[in-house]
Amino acid sequence: MVISMEASVKISSKHQIAIPAKVRKALHLAAGDKLLIGISGNKIIMEPVPRSYTDYMQGLGKEVWNGQGEECLRKERESWKR
Repeated sequence: MVISMEASVKISSKHQIAIPAKVRKALHLAAGDKLLIGISGNKIIMEPVPRSYTDYMQGLGKEVWNGQGEECLRKERESWKR
């Protein structure tokens, strides 16, 4: 993961921050969009809530199959014909 420090922000007295325009534009964020927030070590991680979880999750876990997912799927489909 490459992290580029685009800008600094200041925490307000109400513990709020404003997302700089350059960052909003790069991530196509608009008013009302939601962000997921988490902690990784001593870092705050924020990312937009996926607009489509189907698109977001496509391909996750593919390393588990070690390139043999198609073969496993083919065998499973063949077993349906019996």
